[in-house]
Amino acid sequence: MKKGDFVLLAVTGVLLGLVIFIVFFKPNAGFATVYEDGTVIASFPLNTDITEKIETQDGHYNILKISGGEVSVLEADCKNQICVNTRPVKRIGDSIICLPHKISIVLEKDRKE
Repeated sequence: MKKGDFVLLAVTGVLLGLVIFIVFFKPNAGFATVYEDGTVIASFPLNTDITEKIETQDGHYNILKISGGEVSVLEADCKNQICVNTRPVKRIGDSIICLPHKISIVLEKDRKE
């Protein structure tokens, strides 16, 4: 192997380590902020277990569950059910989106209202 091969291998290793660190060591969130069409409609702390019905302005709903610091959607009255089938989320920046209802649940460090 040439000197350039070792440098390339070292740079690749450092970049791979950085990606692994970012993916696996992202801090847990403190709040689940619910947006409807870009406007904050609710915010819930992740340190309290709750089940909350989120109703949209046009009468639709999503049932949000917070348990053990993780957020999931238990039920929604939309056709595609993508939000219901999304895995539970718990880290800052994670989100669950319901496009038919224009709802997004974003995990954030601080409460937004």
